[in-house]
Amino acid sequence: MAIGDQVTNVQVGKNYVVYPWHGCGTCKVCRRGDENLCTNGRSLGLFQPGGYADYVLVADARYLVDIGDMSPVQAAPYACSGLTTYSAIRKIKDQVLKDEKVVLFGAGGLGFMAITLIKALGGAGVLVVESDESKHAAVLKVGADAVFNPRTPGVADEIKKAAGGSVWAILDCVGTNQTIQMGMDLLVKGGQLVQIGLFGGHIDISTPFMVLKAMTYQGTYVGNLRELQELVALVKDKQLPAVPTTCMHFSKAFTALLALEQGKAIGRQVLTPENSGA
Repeated sequence: MAIGDQVTNVQVGKNYVVYPWHGCGTCKVCRRGDENLCTNGRSLGLFQPGGYADYVLVADARYLVDIGDMSPVQAAPYACSGLTTYSAIRKIKDQVLKDEKVVLFGAGGLGFMAITLIKALGGAGVLVVESDESKHAAVLKVGADAVFNPRTPGVADEIKKAAGGSVWAILDCVGTNQTIQMGMDLLVKGGQLVQIGLFGGHIDISTPFMVLKAMTYQGTYVGNLRELQELVALVKDKQLPAVPTTCMHFSKAFTALLALEQGKAIGRQVLTPENSGA
């Protein structure tokens, strides 16, 4: 690592995770601290160089979050799936998170991260809905209270029963019309659904239904810098174990992407340089 002449608060040799969701830095949204919502975003790896590379140029030292002695392989996913799920979880009312089990759609990398973080934040528990039964054992190992196949007859009643009779909070890490519709049907009056997944599709919502059910349906997009700082502090404080992770050299990027496309990836896949030691 090297630093510019004007950088004074970064120590060469220390490990940092980079907050990649840069905004323009000058608009009202950025000044409020929500650069991830900037309409002129300049995210690393998308609008600036920074993906699939041995080195990355970071424009400002404030985007670096000190990870201490945490493994870079463990820390890397926190800037993406970790931050995304943390921000989504923080949108659930604190008392609901404490009192009610969260229903989680999807047991991919986001889902695994969500289970770990809900537990670390003192959540009442997690009920996972996942159609790929090959992932069920791993979900339970990470800490889910129960896992359900959405194709099972009568599954909605079983989920409600496991939730204590009413479903108050849902995180959808899939984002299809089927999962969103099932989530809305599961929610009790006053419940909340937060969508993370981008699988695709569309839904039709009755406008009186939204009022009469007093339901909240909210999208969430990654998270801001403050939330990444909070997340890293939480991981350090709770000494959270890394989510299941597969490391691959940069040259295996296509293999990793193919595994994602085919739904074969368990947890997170991290691409590493030749001499990473991962």
